[in-house]
Amino acid sequence: MLLCSAVQTVSADGGYVYSTQWDTSAALNDSYYSIWGIATDSAGNVYVADSENARIKKYDSSGGFLQAWGNDGLEDRSRDGQFNQPHDVAVDSAGNVYVADTYNSRIQKFDSNGGYLAQWNGSASAGGQLREPRGVAVDSAGNVYVADTGNNRVQTFDAAGTFLQGWGSAGSGDGQFSGPIGVAVDSTGNVYVADMENSRIQKFNPSGGFSRTMGSAGSGDGHFSYPVDVAVDRADNVYVADWLNNRVQKFDASGTFITTWGNDGSASRLGDGQFGNPQGVAVDSAGNVYVTDNGNNRVQKFAPETPPPAPAQAVTAGFYAFGHVGQAPYSVRFLDQSIGSPTVWTWDFGDGSTSTEQNPTHVFNKTGACNVALTASNDLASDTAIQYRCIIVNTVPVANFTANATAGRTPFTVEFADQSTGASGYQWQFGDEQMSTEQNPVHTYSQPGTYTVTLVVSGADYGSVYTQKSGYITVTNPPTVGFSANVTAGLAPLGVRFNESVNGSVQYYYWQFGDGATSFEPNPVHVYDTAGKYTVSLYAIGPNGTQVKTVDDCVNVTDPVTSTLTTLVPTNTTMVPTVTTVAPTVTGLAYNGPHTIPGTLQAEDYEHGGEGIAYHDTTAGNEGGVYRQDDVDIEVLDIDHSPNVGWIRAGEWLAYTVNVTTAGTYDAGFRVASSHAGSSVQVYLDDGTTPVAMVNVPNTGDWPVFRTVPVQVTLPAGQHRLKLAFPTDYVNINWIGFAQRG
Repeated sequence: MLLCSAVQTVSADGGYVYSTQWDTSAALNDSYYSIWGIATDSAGNVYVADSENARIKKYDSSGGFLQAWGNDGLEDRSRDGQFNQPHDVAVDSAGNVYVADTYNSRIQKFDSNGGYLAQWNGSASAGGQLREPRGVAVDSAGNVYVADTGNNRVQTFDAAGTFLQGWGSAGSGDGQFSGPIGVAVDSTGNVYVADMENSRIQKFNPSGGFSRTMGSAGSGDGHFSYPVDVAVDRADNVYVADWLNNRVQKFDASGTFITTWGNDGSASRLGDGQFGNPQGVAVDSAGNVYVTDNGNNRVQKFAPETPPPAPAQAVTAGFYAFGHVGQAPYSVRFLDQSIGSPTVWTWDFGDGSTSTEQNPTHVFNKTGACNVALTASNDLASDTAIQYRCIIVNTVPVANFTANATAGRTPFTVEFADQSTGASGYQWQFGDEQMSTEQNPVHTYSQPGTYTVTLVVSGADYGSVYTQKSGYITVTNPPTVGFSANVTAGLAPLGVRFNESVNGSVQYYYWQFGDGATSFEPNPVHVYDTAGKYTVSLYAIGPNGTQVKTVDDCVNVTDPVTSTLTTLVPTNTTMVPTVTTVAPTVTGLAYNGPHTIPGTLQAEDYEHGGEGIAYHDTTAGNEGGVYRQDDVDIEVLDIDHSPNVGWIRAGEWLAYTVNVTTAGTYDAGFRVASSHAGSSVQVYLDDGTTPVAMVNVPNTGDWPVFRTVPVQVTLPAGQHRLKLAFPTDYVNINWIGFAQRG
């Protein structure tokens, strides 16, 4: 098989005449023979792949034996420089020799004297790996093309064996192979493959794209029976070793049949110019054709019937770029495809850089579109080819986005914010069959569900990229809140059991019974002690916010009937009533208590009794609006979602009824928050004037950022009134945990 750089022009018309032949087994007295691939170098030397004898043989153009290498007589044929059934050989413009070492599944590289240089192999199917390769060729840039027979594909490598690209698969369709066995490259980089078992030649462009098929099964002109090798001359004429038809056929680059020779129809195939299963074909610089006549163990040489015409002096410039769009720094290899024998090449890459190489590689570092021009010339003519916007270098856009919220209840409105870079066009897909081309759209989801959001962005001169966030938006129906009571009217004291009926996710419940009392239980029991009509509210607090159900005059409580007692007083008896004066108590009633120590004292569970008895608050109303309906300000800020007392001002206090189970010293943890430094909390017992503990509240960073501050406090056993006093502003308090020191 022949490489582009070593093949010279042959006559495009007419036949070929027998010139000479030589026996390939004579020089070394080989007992066995099976000769396959053949190639020539720029000096006219001929290289033959002697498969059965596991070596490469080199001859001059007349058949004079020069040297051989590969078989040193040892059994191990997998060593460097040894072969196991070599099937093909190619030579590059520098004289380096490449061998398809078939049953070692590798390519070996040698210098022109047979000195071992390198190899690459694989014995596998991954890109860059080989399985029983049977064909090899080299183009003018030194790239190596391999017929990877066992994997039914063609692969290309640079001169060092680095994998570049591959194409093909098993089959009979366009671009598929069944036993690809020969490969060649023409002057413009087109690749020809002998697709043996499909009895055809396939042509591909330099990137491996299918171009056309030449021939089909048969014995007529232009038909094949197991074509096993292919070669190309400088005029891009194609030569095929038609194995079972015992002939060589010649075609032009478009696949049009030109001529054939080697089979005159006689029974004997031993005559000069006859073939017994030709297996390799090559063309030298003078237009002579060499054929490995395997069945007769010889190489035959043929000359064109008329001398080849002198090369045309007119030049037509042309080139191929391996790549067109990329991101800086963008490296592109260019292949000269000029015709007419140019000797000088001048490249202008459109970014201020030039080159005089025939096949340069250039790195584009500036963004933008570049027009590339090649001027090809010789002593008599010159021509320029320009490809406009040949290379586009840009910044790859990156798609990204955020949303102001990702979960809510219908109708759920989401504000999407584009976070992409390098983008100029937008297409949003919200997952509910709705779309938008705005950069920052606002979209409303009307149905519950989980939605995947996709953003496709495009950049100038690049194309599109996208990002997709699976299950990004969750939409639920709003909860429905209701409740019932087992009784709604009766005499005081009236016990009522309330039952919630909430449809939806609830984190906790909050009841207001209309008489100042509250509860966090889902189904509480409440006792109304005073006659009146009471409005009841249930707050259902969940991940989507708070829903409330209020029933006006839900419970009607009346006073009990009082019996009238008549006392008979004896005549002439004077009754002097005894009057007992009872001093009023100044303590309130325990709320959700008394509270046991050790244990946790919730700050919002201060006593019943109101202003001046259970607490002192300097502002009217509950500024937080939760839990209790008096003047103490209660909100929910801590991460445990329990209420806390906030908006505390200097001079305010809270009182609690506590039961201390055991006298002693306790470790008290005060759960507090403040955005200021210097605040404090004082603890008093039984309305004493000296605090039993003082808590210095640190600056925790913000009002919702709570920290537990440890303090020791000594308490006597029994029921006591514990008072928290606040001498300063800027304190939030959630709870106090008491643990006895042990």
